[in-house]
Amino acid sequence: MSQEEQSAQNDATEASQSEDESGQIRPDPAFKEYTAEQARKAGLELRNVELPQLSLSDLVLAVPHNTRLVGTMFDFFAKVNVVEFKSENDPLTLRKLGLNQARAWLIFDKDPKLKLENLMSVFVCAQQPRMITRFLERKGINYRAEQKWLLRCDLGGIEVAIVICRLLPLERRYYWWLMFAPVSSQKWANFVTMLVEQGDLEMLKVVAKIRPVEVSAMTIEANRKPRRRSAKEREALNNMLHEMYQELLIVTKDNPEARAKVLQMRPPGLTPAQIVAYLTPEERLADLTPEQRLAGLEPEQRLAGLEPEQRLAGLNQSKS
Repeated sequence: MSQEEQSAQNDATEASQSEDESGQIRPDPAFKEYTAEQARKAGLELRNVELPQLSLSDLVLAVPHNTRLVGTMFDFFAKVNVVEFKSENDPLTLRKLGLNQARAWLIFDKDPKLKLENLMSVFVCAQQPRMITRFLERKGINYRAEQKWLLRCDLGGIEVAIVICRLLPLERRYYWWLMFAPVSSQKWANFVTMLVEQGDLEMLKVVAKIRPVEVSAMTIEANRKPRRRSAKEREALNNMLHEMYQELLIVTKDNPEARAKVLQMRPPGLTPAQIVAYLTPEERLADLTPEQRLAGLEPEQRLAGLEPEQRLAGLNQSKS
């Protein structure tokens, strides 16, 4: 098995292990899986580098000779890139910055043909790394915003690039990193709304793997806004909404907070029978009066499961 095939197999194994019963993927392994897939499509090599002294980086991506990256999300890469993802719940700190720089130096030490100027330490961050920029300013280390969403600087001879997901433009080549913008940010909301308006159901399903409740809520809300859609587009979007909603009703049964949010949603076109089929007995009865709960039942059915004492409870009081 080639190194690239082994890497692909490892990614698939890790992704499957990172899913819960609903198929939801945690942000960190999702980033590795999706970025690795896009890197392969762009012609990059995924390298497996053994670093016994330190934990492995998320990805080590190499750019083969004559590979053109113009128009891809990797167009700022060096020849060898040590890539680390920092989610909104795991921001970039000085220690984590230093750790990835150490990884880069070890990779440089292991490859005698690699020139230092061809090596880059890359961080893809959900939000602005304010701790890092304040540190650089305090130490008088120059950094530049090559793009609004891309910061670069030189630290100890190794180039550092920091991608800020919440500042990425809404362009198709960045979709695979835009989904990792903070879910509370306007950029993430704009991204999901744009996918709904474009009818990009495949990408919506990918984003929903990471944020199923939030994507469903945003999709339902965006779908309520007036917009011209063909009958086929409306049907496809509604079918996806129904599928997502029913999955959420199943997977949130043991998560009261998430389930409360889901129960507040009502995708258009979903019948009460379709919703009720996934509700617990308690949820089905929550808004019904005692009379409504007993409607349609025969006396024998109403008394089923009751002890004799329970069946007679209240009779003497009612006669008096």
